[in-house]
Amino acid sequence: DAYQRETEKGLKDLEDKIDTLFSAQSHLIPDESDSERQQTYSSVLDVDSHLSDLCSRLDRAGSDLDAAAERRQGWSVTGGGDPHEATVLGQIVQVLHTQQDSLLALETDSYRLETDLTMIARALQ
Repeated sequence: DAYQRETEKGLKDLEDKIDTLFSAQSHLIPDESDSERQQTYSSVLDVDSHLSDLCSRLDRAGSDLDAAAERRQGWSVTGGGDPHEATVLGQIVQVLHTQQDSLLALETDSYRLETDLTMIARALQ
């Protein structure tokens, strides 16, 4: 309970400092670099949205491919069925599917690391 109160007090103090900082800078006119930064940020959000959409479409396409292969070959990429009955194509699809999942996990970790490093760099400036 004391930890909660201390955390709330710390957050309130931080909010007050941020409000004071913004109030002190309210008279400043944004310069060209601020506009460029905002434009870059908007572009990054657009790219992120497009990448998320692309990942969703790739996931759906992979699922559709897996389902079609299961219907055609009588085996399951998700682990069902007899692995000895899986065809070479089925094994290739399994490997590719596993690699895609690994790459997605690496991409997610890379993005988190990049975000953390950016925040650290900003804090050090």
